Amino acid sequence: MNDQNHSLRSRRVHWTLWFAGLGSLVWLLLRSGTKPRRLAYPCQRAALVSSLGFVGYLSSLLGTVRLYHRLKQRITPAGILFFALALLITSGLQSSSAVLPAPVRANSLPAWTSPSAVSDVLVVPNVPIPQCSLDGGTLPTTPPCNSADYALHDDGVDALVTLMESRGTYFYQTTQHPTGIVGANDIVVIKINNQWGHMGTDNGVGRLATNNDVLKGLIWRILQHPEGFSGEVVVAENTQDSGSTWNTIPANAQDQNQSFQDVVAAFQSLGHPVSLYNWSDLNDDLISGGSIGDSGYPTGEYANGNVNDAYILLEDPAGSGTDELSYPKFQTANGTYVSMRYGVWNGSNYDSGRLTFINLPVLKRHGMAGATIAWKNLIGFTSTFDNEARYGSWDEMHDFYWGYTDGTNRNYGLLGRDIALVRAPDLHLVDAIWVGYEDNYDGDAIRQDVLLASTDPFAVDWYTSEYVLRPLVSWDPQETSAARGGTFRSATRTNQNSARSVWPGGSGSYPYIDLLDSYDGNTPSDHEKNQMNVYVVGETACEPVTDVGITGPTVGFTNTLYTFNAVITPPAATMPITYTWSPPPDAGQGTASAQYQWSMPDVYTITLAAENCGGSDTATHAVTIADEGWIIYLPLILK
Repeated sequence: MNDQNHSLRSRRVHWTLWFAGLGSLVWLLLRSGTKPRRLAYPCQRAALVSSLGFVGYLSSLLGTVRLYHRLKQRITPAGILFFALALLITSGLQSSSAVLPAPVRANSLPAWTSPSAVSDVLVVPNVPIPQCSLDGGTLPTTPPCNSADYALHDDGVDALVTLMESRGTYFYQTTQHPTGIVGANDIVVIKINNQWGHMGTDNGVGRLATNNDVLKGLIWRILQHPEGFSGEVVVAENTQDSGSTWNTIPANAQDQNQSFQDVVAAFQSLGHPVSLYNWSDLNDDLISGGSIGDSGYPTGEYANGNVNDAYILLEDPAGSGTDELSYPKFQTANGTYVSMRYGVWNGSNYDSGRLTFINLPVLKRHGMAGATIAWKNLIGFTSTFDNEARYGSWDEMHDFYWGYTDGTNRNYGLLGRDIALVRAPDLHLVDAIWVGYEDNYDGDAIRQDVLLASTDPFAVDWYTSEYVLRPLVSWDPQETSAARGGTFRSATRTNQNSARSVWPGGSGSYPYIDLLDSYDGNTPSDHEKNQMNVYVVGETACEPVTDVGITGPTVGFTNTLYTFNAVITPPAATMPITYTWSPPPDAGQGTASAQYQWSMPDVYTITLAAENCGGSDTATHAVTIADEGWIIYLPLILK
């Protein structure tokens, strides 16, 4: 009996191993056979281990002279049925992971304001579909698209710039608005996302790169500077040699035959100073520049006599790697030398103010970080080459970037440190026209027709991930939101904390929102939400009461009725406003105008509290009341 039980257990173990090994191998081939980078996913790594063991077992089995006899003994009707069942279950697992509920369009995007806000997020929903194509690199020949004004503008970008300026984020730097973003003589570098532009499935084919209709509209707005534009526009990206090019089609545009190259060529054909620069070409030209904290300029910089295009690598004592930080320096098509850390080089000095850096990511889910939006897009600002020597391994490199494997350097936050110590983009413009809701380099996309902008990468990522991306995601949606506990929040917080900890001038000068370290809840934190104003075109945002004052007499007489009025700042504060006068007036409680009279002489104090949907304030006003019988007439003296 013991021998029979042992034989039965052996057979069960044997078939269990066959089932697990074969299932892992089929799963691995179906999920990662054509997409090897999926091997980075934890489930695929586990499947890889099981598959290798299974393949090793098969190899040893095939190498024996008893193979034929084993097969003859094993191939029975029951064995065939068991094999078919294994395939059926594996196929079912594959189908359950690939066929998810259809994504839904994001709900109406919320707007709000807060008196404690430190950043603004500007949102344009329902962006109109572009009507003109630049396929071939020239303007169309038929009206109205043969007009540059018509063909090159973008309604969504125009609406976004208008919204920005109406809320005090001035797109143009002018005499009237010296703190604006784009100066008339600036070198404007637009960092797009094109690493996986050649990938995607179904509607996502070509949609995983920045929308080049949006790029076209942004370039056109830059060129329309109200004081005239005499600078340059450079479209740049480092794909880390992923395979996507400037000419990759189908592209992310209304006409998918319109490539990045076509857009830039169309501007060039009209004589505009617009060009492309592929930072990927510099991945083989890495120069160790020294420590991030060294005085003077790094080795390889223009100031040290090196005029060659290159990536400058910087050693950071805070990391355990080597040359952790990096940035490009290059010569534009018009011959201008640009250091992305120090600014425009004129042959003897750097002009940091002439360099404008605009970050233009496409919104998509990311299999490792949770989402690709503003801060994540800056990986293409750095070089990841020579990662084993610099970081230890491919996995450890991603620990430096956002804490991928929970390793030693999981809290380093490389991109946050790059923002603080190398160069922060002046504007983040998020392209959510098409959203890749399944993966960053594979999968489907859905049209959302939304554009967003902010000078704060963490605020725009918080809002965009929570209200635009998360509602589209069917599988583990919380992992894609910076506002809820999960992968993207953890990665975002790592880089936000890193930026804040090393910000020049200390944390008191830090200009962005600050995520709570102690919060990983299932709903957005009001504390974080209140760190930003969100303005949405077509939505009525609350304009908060920020200040209240009282106008009225400061002296008077007993038994006389006096009127006092509230003065609200801003004048356009959202109604209704609640007015509470104290002590209660003789008339007008709850309104902006109250009346008082007193029967006894004294100094009286009136208090007014005003509150609306977004803010409140309190004011006091003193009035001296004299007895009505005491009227003093001064003598009239005539000469």
